[in-house]
Amino acid sequence: MVATRAGSPLNYVLKETFLYQGAFRRTRTRRKVERDDVQLSSRIDSLLQRLHDDRMVSETFPDRAPCRRLLALTGRIFSPAKTGGERRRGTGQQGVHDEPERMTAARPTLPLARSIMMTFQTKTLLMLSLHLLIPCSSAAATYTNHTRAISPAVPCLPDQAAALLQLKSSFSITNESMAAFDSWKAGEDCCRWEGVSCGDADGRVTWLDLGDCGLESGQLDPVLFKLTSLEYLNLGGNNFSLSEIPSTGFERLNHRMFFFFPIYRGSLDAIGGRKPVSKMISPKQQINILIFLLCSYAIHSDTAAQHDTAVHCRPDQASSLLRLKASFIGTNLLPSWRAGSDCCHWEGVTCDMASGRVISLDLSELNLISNRLDPALFNLTSLRNLSLAYNDFLGAALPASGFAQLTNMIHLNFSYSSFSGQIPIGIGSLKKLVTLDFSRNYGLYFVKPSFQTVMANLSNLRELHLDDVNILSSRSSWSVILADNTPQLEILSLSQCGISGSIHSSFSRLRSLKIIDLSVNWELNGKVPEFFAELSSLSILDISGNSFEGQFPTKIFHLKSLRTLDLSMNTDLSINLPEFLDGNNLETLSLTWTNLPYHTPSSFANLKSLKSLAISTTGTSKELLPSLIGELPSLKELEMWGSEWSLEKPVLSWVGNLKQLTDLTLGSYNFSQSTPSWIGNLTSLATLEMWGCNLSTSIPHQIGNLANLTSLRFEDCDFFGQKIPSWIGNFTKLRDLRIDNCGLSGPIPSTIGNLTQLEYLIIRSNDQLNGKIPQLLFTLSGLKYEVIGNQLSGSLEDIPSPLTSSLSSIDLSDNQLSGPIPKSFFQLTNLNYLNLGSNKFIGSVELSFVWKLKNLDLLSLSNNLISLIDDEGETILLASCKLTKIPGTLRYLDAISHLDLSSNQITGAIPSWIWENRTYQLKTLNLSHNMFTTVEQSPSLVNMTYLTYLDLSFNRLQGSIPIPVTASSEIALDYSNNHFSSIIPNFGIYLENASYINLSNNKLSGHLPSSICNASKAIIMDLSGNNYSGSVPACLTGSVNLSVLKLKDNQFHGVLPNNSREGCNLQSIDVNGNQIEGKLPRSLSYCQHLELLDVGNNQIVDSFPFWLGTLPNLRVLVLRSNKFIGTIRGLKGGYQNSDQFTRLQIIDLASNHLSGNIHSEWFEHFQSMMKNDNDEGEILEYDTKVNAKGSYQDITAVSYKGGMLTFTKILTTFKLIDLSDNSFGGPIPKSLQKLVLLRGLNMSYNALIGEIPPQLSSLTQVESLDLSWNKLSGEIPPELTSLTSLASLNLSYNNLTGRIPQGNQFGSFSNSSFEGNAYLCGKPLSKQCDTPGSTSRNASATSETSSFWQDKLGVILLFFFSGLGFTVGFILAVWFQSFFHIERWTHKH
Repeated sequence: MVATRAGSPLNYVLKETFLYQGAFRRTRTRRKVERDDVQLSSRIDSLLQRLHDDRMVSETFPDRAPCRRLLALTGRIFSPAKTGGERRRGTGQQGVHDEPERMTAARPTLPLARSIMMTFQTKTLLMLSLHLLIPCSSAAATYTNHTRAISPAVPCLPDQAAALLQLKSSFSITNESMAAFDSWKAGEDCCRWEGVSCGDADGRVTWLDLGDCGLESGQLDPVLFKLTSLEYLNLGGNNFSLSEIPSTGFERLNHRMFFFFPIYRGSLDAIGGRKPVSKMISPKQQINILIFLLCSYAIHSDTAAQHDTAVHCRPDQASSLLRLKASFIGTNLLPSWRAGSDCCHWEGVTCDMASGRVISLDLSELNLISNRLDPALFNLTSLRNLSLAYNDFLGAALPASGFAQLTNMIHLNFSYSSFSGQIPIGIGSLKKLVTLDFSRNYGLYFVKPSFQTVMANLSNLRELHLDDVNILSSRSSWSVILADNTPQLEILSLSQCGISGSIHSSFSRLRSLKIIDLSVNWELNGKVPEFFAELSSLSILDISGNSFEGQFPTKIFHLKSLRTLDLSMNTDLSINLPEFLDGNNLETLSLTWTNLPYHTPSSFANLKSLKSLAISTTGTSKELLPSLIGELPSLKELEMWGSEWSLEKPVLSWVGNLKQLTDLTLGSYNFSQSTPSWIGNLTSLATLEMWGCNLSTSIPHQIGNLANLTSLRFEDCDFFGQKIPSWIGNFTKLRDLRIDNCGLSGPIPSTIGNLTQLEYLIIRSNDQLNGKIPQLLFTLSGLKYEVIGNQLSGSLEDIPSPLTSSLSSIDLSDNQLSGPIPKSFFQLTNLNYLNLGSNKFIGSVELSFVWKLKNLDLLSLSNNLISLIDDEGETILLASCKLTKIPGTLRYLDAISHLDLSSNQITGAIPSWIWENRTYQLKTLNLSHNMFTTVEQSPSLVNMTYLTYLDLSFNRLQGSIPIPVTASSEIALDYSNNHFSSIIPNFGIYLENASYINLSNNKLSGHLPSSICNASKAIIMDLSGNNYSGSVPACLTGSVNLSVLKLKDNQFHGVLPNNSREGCNLQSIDVNGNQIEGKLPRSLSYCQHLELLDVGNNQIVDSFPFWLGTLPNLRVLVLRSNKFIGTIRGLKGGYQNSDQFTRLQIIDLASNHLSGNIHSEWFEHFQSMMKNDNDEGEILEYDTKVNAKGSYQDITAVSYKGGMLTFTKILTTFKLIDLSDNSFGGPIPKSLQKLVLLRGLNMSYNALIGEIPPQLSSLTQVESLDLSWNKLSGEIPPELTSLTSLASLNLSYNNLTGRIPQGNQFGSFSNSSFEGNAYLCGKPLSKQCDTPGSTSRNASATSETSSFWQDKLGVILLFFFSGLGFTVGFILAVWFQSFFHIERWTHKH
């Protein structure tokens, strides 16, 4: 016998027989009753209610103590049925094998209650009572587990299948009963048939539920009695005409436990003849029968219980459970778990009472918190069902060993439990596993062991849920692995797992698949397999958010079992909608962001069962949509999207006719010219969402008429300048209100206080929203979550009755709130999240008040004007709080997982207790921007097992860098801008999981240790600003994971490794300021994602790298101060392509040896300098993959406005060309006029000739223009005065002549902009101009004379040296003239 949570198998009977409140009363009163019947019914209710009282039982049945067990019964009869979510709490999932639960949830039969109300022969009633007295057995565990999706690991035996098929043939199949036998097919595992469940070890049928199936038969086929292991039988709610109940056969069935629910419906022939159902038993008889039956069962139950309790929970099992309890953080947890009591009766525990061992442990959804999974769990070696779902293990790693001891495990559910790290190898030893669920543990991953290794022995697996678990190994072979190792798989959920590649043909062997969810795996590509259409049981297919391409197989639409199909967000997937036949069962269809045809077939209206539709209207027939969608009678949820790139001006008024809609989502529509007032017609709406829509004219007031709204959401909409309408207070049923980044202004209306049902409120990123926060918001009793981040000001008022408030989360960060923080905020007993950072609060806060908030997980008071009074929370964010020391009380807060003390004024040493006291707790630690000088004890290694983020940057730390020893799957480390001088040589082996490593601007020296190559998962590595020497390690440039490599300002020498390869992910390479030699490695052409390449200030000798033009994303190219030689002509030869350098925004070739004319067509390739890209205004930055760190931003230094300027943020709007300090000749190309977005142009210190093109006036955004130290002649074009953005102009040291133009910016330039041009005149020069034109002529004549004598000099030199021989003389003459030119150039410098 097995004890369930309530301690008795009686509870199971009750769950199956009395499911909802008042079932007895509703059944009895289906016919009209007389007044006395009503009174008697009331007496029945009263009696059953009073049975809750022990004294009542004693008084009514003084000699029948067993009837006390009726207490449990009455508690179930008159309690509401559990909802589906509550019933599923045992596993966190509802499996496809959960047939008993499905039966009770979808078509409750109430067999016992109905039977009592029907007309029966006395003998029939006696039979029922006798069956209730059949002895119980340990099989009760099976019944309990049936409600938790327990299904057998061993296939059905052939004799069992044959018996069931013969039983099926004895029934007359009606239209109603046909569906019940859809799955009953010869040759298939009968344990998976509808209504059938088998034993876990022997494949025998233990459960047969054919209740309410519309079966008709004249006899009960004796083949039923071949199912000798039956423990549950339900034939209720069918139509039998039995001349007699079989007198033999029942004795062959399982004597341990058997429930036979008498048959009814239509007629019942039993023992003595037929009586019509319409003839009811009198109410007085009814209560007597009920008490008789219940007491009969109670007698047996009490006897069984005495037998059951003979074996209690084993002491070792109880001890292990108590150790597990002790590992949870908090008090008053699991109150039934008390030492000395029988653990088989503890919450969540189920035992095998024959042995006293725990076989099921269900602690799901108990809000337990722990920083580890205690190994004591692995002492429970008989466990078959283990669920820790929906608890918080604070990112703890799963134990590397222990799981292999749980060899009996069938169902394992760790979903939503905040575990991280490697999936242990022991999971692969659980060969009996039927269900495995690690979903939504964002830090879990497969590497060593690999996904293939873990799955190799799980051949009995039927449900696999790994959503958000990162499959780092076997990413592209996942489908082959599953096909080879899990042949019985029925449910597969791999959403956001990082799987890639195409689905292999071997995947078609998984014929039992019912649910496939492969959503949001962006590298999953190829064609959607045709064999999906052959999966006859497939009910859910979700491949959204992937990169599938080609034609979607139309046959999939015709799968009879298919209920949900989500193809959205596959932009290269073409879909041709088929001709839908009548009877199509699709209920959910999502086709947004796919390639839909223009024409929608008229048969679309045949989707009569469709309840939810998501579709993009761009490119579809606007004329057909209203008629087709309008004819879908079951449609409740509609989601429509316009064009993502240019807002579509829709005609959607027809949607207002869909009065049955309860959910409406609209995205990317322009309603500026046609306000969607028709929304007000949809009075049944419970949910309204609008994303990226333009409602700049007005928010339709008709929305205020939607009295049934429970959720209202506006995201990234354009409401610019509008106020939150006062009618927002009309939604008295609203529970969820979100207005995010919509440009609203003005105050929050006080009517928002009318939303008495509001639970979630998010109003943020509306920069013009101002005024005070209405106090009424804090009086809403149901409000749990509040985020208001805008420009709100004023002081906060006290929260009324904070001790009884339900507020659990408050985020008022990034506003302009001022005044002191009310003390009532620290009296909110349910508060777990409080963020008041980045405001203007003043005064002081006593930390002793904060520590009283026992549920507090996160506290942020950062960036205010407050002071803290140091007299316990998990996350403490006290950045910019003017702290001069670390609060002492933090030392005793062992549960802290996130600590941020950045941007204070804390000095001295970083105390070692920060990590020593919380080795297993600390996840993020930010001590940056302080004045720390040392780390206490100067450790080289620090144990912080679950650390994901460490930031010690911008301090004054010296000595050795402390490297954390962590088991986290990803970690970000920032030690930049300190005085660290050493690091342990093998530091790389501790950084294998580091995704972000920043050691820049320290005093590290010597060769870079080879152990750096162990940091193979690094995405961003910044070692710049140190004294590293030697060659650049080849493992860095050859990495396929690295996105950013910064080595600038060191002493690296030698050549750059030429080992970049296919799959290179480098986006930014900066080796500026080293001693790199040789040529640029041509293998960089494999780095197709490269955006920035800076090799400036080295000793590279090469020609201009035209081949870099093939990189489609290159934005910044810095080659300055090297030894590049040759010419820059048009992109000819093998590089002539219209796509060359099209995204280049900064090109710096200054201080090289480049020469020759600059061909005009060269500039015509710089498309990003001519027109705006879609990403204009963005910053060149890179994701660190660690939320706490955020993004990493590129830095570059360029010559701008007369000096070197370092840009710490590179905006995509900044465009610059620097060709200075070379030997370029010829005229300035007129094609420069096309680069209208140019901000800076520097062509100084060259040999350019000719006039300044007046077309340069087209560069309307140019701010810095430097053409100095060339040979430019002619007048300064007066058109240049139209350049009103020009802040720096340098035309000095040329041969310019004439009057300096006046007007606009030219009036602000000094002498230095024009000096060195002898024949320029006018302001700002002191030289005044003569009569108009005279200066020009004189200057022209002088210029010609100068040119004449320069030419004469060449001739004289040639004749002078010709005596040495013509060839030698010619060379010397050219050299001599060049020498004087160089001397002149040097003098000018």
